[in-house]
Amino acid sequence: MVIFFGLLLILIVILTIYLAKVINQKNINPQNLLPLMLEKIRNDENISAKNPTLNLRVTADELNSILPETIKSYSLSIENPKISISESGMMITGKLVTPIKIPVEMTALVLPKEGKISVKVVKSKMGFISMPGMVRAGIEDSLNQLMDTNFAQIYQNYEVNNIELGENQMTIFGNLK
Repeated sequence: MVIFFGLLLILIVILTIYLAKVINQKNINPQNLLPLMLEKIRNDENISAKNPTLNLRVTADELNSILPETIKSYSLSIENPKISISESGMMITGKLVTPIKIPVEMTALVLPKEGKISVKVVKSKMGFISMPGMVRAGIEDSLNQLMDTNFAQIYQNYEVNNIELGENQMTIFGNLK
């Protein structure tokens, strides 16, 4: 019985170290931009240098459109990632396929920080195991880099000062710089 738990502990330590190493590689490709979002930005009269305020509604489906390519570009492959949004935060689910197949579930807060959209992962699990802080921090950095890449056009003219979450949507508010 002791041998079994010893082997299980060694497996968890190896998996944690591997995940931390992979997540810290951050291979976001800027060409994996959110096409629906960029089209929305180009066509929306509310998002131009002429308008002093920003009021942009983004749906969970629009955010989901960038997740498959972006998350799969990592050595840490998450299959079928999905975002759902509620008033309490953002839920990201998927299936980790490297190094083992196991469901992944993350809960994140979406907040304005330094004039940009900031994602703060507050809870993350692989199956029934909580992910360690360094792995969670790596995922958080990757999600923030993803937001920065896809909302860069907005950040050129606007400073985000509030984000309201609703049922499968978030509304981003800001002011002209």
